[in-house]
Amino acid sequence: CTGTNAVFSEKDIDYSIVDDCDMVFVTGSFLLDTFDGEETMKFLKKCKEMGKTTFLDVCWDAKGKWGELLDMSMPYIDYLMPSIDEAVCIAKKEDPDEIADVFRSKGAKNIIIKLGSKGAYLRKEDEQKARKTTSLRGIRKTHKRTSPTSAEKLPEFSAEVGLVLTR
Repeated sequence: CTGTNAVFSEKDIDYSIVDDCDMVFVTGSFLLDTFDGEETMKFLKKCKEMGKTTFLDVCWDAKGKWGELLDMSMPYIDYLMPSIDEAVCIAKKEDPDEIADVFRSKGAKNIIIKLGSKGAYLRKEDEQKARKTTSLRGIRKTHKRTSPTSAEKLPEFSAEVGLVLTR
């Protein structure tokens, strides 16, 4: 059951809050029944028109619509951040370099693929060569997970991509 995620829509967004931000992070894609697809694209496009840096992280798509819902948003995504399993389903490729090529051909600018215990893969917009990191596993000693979350990976990449993370 997706609960309120199923009815969240673009009209629920207060753009005055977006106006006060430098970066916009959309997460939960493929769990937001109303917002997924065209509404996500409209939101990201408006954010780009407002001069915002955009991030998008997906969740597992149990309905299997993957690219059908995401492809239209790619030109408005500055940083696409799927896990390797999600990326394989979206791009229909296995190799991170080939996956990044697919995403960039559809318009996404920077690709961050979470590789679980193997760390993460970063392909920046202005570079053909990817960068790989080591795992941040164990960052939370009291929480047993197999891979870091996007929020945990972002600081590691901040120096690479020139971001300043602020609260």
